[in-house]
Amino acid sequence: MAQDFAPLLRSIWSDDDWRALSVDAQLVYLMLLSHPDRNAAGVLPLTVRKWTRLSVDLTVPRLLAALTELDDAGFVVMDDETQEILVRAFIRRATVYKHVRMLANALREVSEVESPRLLSALGQELMRLPRVAVPTTNTRMAEEAEQVQQRLDDLASTYCDAPPDPPGNRAGQDAAHGMGHGMAHGMAHPPVVVAGAVAVAGAVAAPGPETSKDRSSSLVGNAHARPDLTLIAHCYEHPGELRRNCRGCAANQKAVG
Repeated sequence: MAQDFAPLLRSIWSDDDWRALSVDAQLVYLMLLSHPDRNAAGVLPLTVRKWTRLSVDLTVPRLLAALTELDDAGFVVMDDETQEILVRAFIRRATVYKHVRMLANALREVSEVESPRLLSALGQELMRLPRVAVPTTNTRMAEEAEQVQQRLDDLASTYCDAPPDPPGNRAGQDAAHGMGHGMAHGMAHPPVVVAGAVAVAGAVAAPGPETSKDRSSSLVGNAHARPDLTLIAHCYEHPGELRRNCRGCAANQKAVG
């Protein structure tokens, strides 16, 4: 499904961060979202000259300006060195997490990413996913769901705390975190049917009084998820770093001490 079409929520047009983008940036984002090379994790090879052939009047400088704008606004995460680009919230926005096998494929593709910067962003995205529910009526699918959940936990814990590298030395551009914008910060998900069962975002889900102990355990978020994502948010004083593990802040504290 993630490969056949690109879902676009109509609510995007009421999002202030989206409407703050130029028309070029908006169109380039839609191109990345729907491009045949985009995989289930939302990652594409960064092929700028190839993309200019998609429109008669699209030039390399114009495209690079749009990509930089999207990166600075946090809609994408780009790495010039590894030639990779991530549509950052794709796994959530395209609801890849609803389908165990599609999620398994996305996680495999996450593990193939080379860029530390993209991996840091993907780690934060994986933290926000609901826990995969394990069905009780199908042993084979239950085992498959458990394996996918374990892989999700492993990748999230591995990549989430890694500080992202700055986007590179693009001419005329300052280093930018390329991580946050309003559209990407939603924590809650509605109940999600996964392999015949239900998963809920653990960070916001609270079982009612009628919920059994066994059922409540299925509502817990990912094993390594943190309730406060501001702990792993970018550092405003030193763009390109995580607030929890910012080399710039650490250096300042050492100098003051």
